Amino acid sequence: MKIALFSPVVSPQKGGVADHTAILLEALGEEAEAVLFDAGKDPSKILMQADGLQERGFDAAIVQYTPNLYGWKSLFPIRLLKRLRGSEIPALTLFHEIFMPEYGFFLRKWLQGSYDMLKDRRCFALSSIPVVTCAYRAQSIFRRTGKRVPILPIFSNLPRWNGQKPSQEFLFAVFGRYHSDMRLSAILDVLTAFPGQKALFIGEAPAFLRSHPQVETTGFLLPEAAAHALHRARFFMLFDKRGISFRKGSSAAALRNGIPVVANHTEWTDPVFQDNVNVAFFDGSVAGAIARIKALLSDPDGCRRIGEEGNRLYEQEMSVHVVVQRIFRLFREART
Repeated sequence: MKIALFSPVVSPQKGGVADHTAILLEALGEEAEAVLFDAGKDPSKILMQADGLQERGFDAAIVQYTPNLYGWKSLFPIRLLKRLRGSEIPALTLFHEIFMPEYGFFLRKWLQGSYDMLKDRRCFALSSIPVVTCAYRAQSIFRRTGKRVPILPIFSNLPRWNGQKPSQEFLFAVFGRYHSDMRLSAILDVLTAFPGQKALFIGEAPAFLRSHPQVETTGFLLPEAAAHALHRARFFMLFDKRGISFRKGSSAAALRNGIPVVANHTEWTDPVFQDNVNVAFFDGSVAGAIARIKALLSDPDGCRRIGEEGNRLYEQEMSVHVVVQRIFRLFREART
């Protein structure tokens, strides 16, 4: 099988879809011929090349998509999917974001939000195999359209650290760039209940976090160094407006590395995440997070089991090789 993978891999983008694309391309290449079409360099040239995929021996295509991935004003993904729709090869569109509830919520983003939503809907309609990253989005689309769409979890952008484990000098780690869903103030409030303990923020961080006496920040790290840094903490903390789900690459990295994940449960949380089995849930409050961490500190064996089961969940449901096998299955089903 020969697969075309469309994604904007624009330097110096760090993390996110750029790393996801590189890892996916490598894994696809283990079982097929996979060719990357970098739409960030020359979109018009990519559109011309999309016209002749079948003639050049391609059997399928994958399109990485969020509404702003190619520039929020850009209609490139719509034009690309129209051309792929006109060919006879199946095209899988991986919607990292789609039909977001907050579109148009803030007045200053009303125009962009409305435009994004219309773009989402058009791309969804043009996709021969639309795919989302968590059950919440799949259920939302079913309620809106009556169409059932498959789920491909976001795998870890970090490797599993198999070297010598560092000392666990931090209470918990937080991973990823700062974004609006992260409740950083709540995380700092949790720390006040543990005097003498510190948190490790892996990645870039805002100035107020870098100067906090109970926080150490690493700045940007390469994937292997970031995986090593995760093991410097007892837990991975996810205090997020949407909680833990298959769409979270940061918690996927912790699960892959066997780090016990402490996370809030929300309507976005996929059913496979089970409290006291593969994750430690709290109720979304600061008091709830503090109580959960204290309970884990008093039960090191139970904490270790949660980390082990979290890693097992990752390998069985979320790893890139599992995702690739599901992609191949979807392509086979599209031909029948």
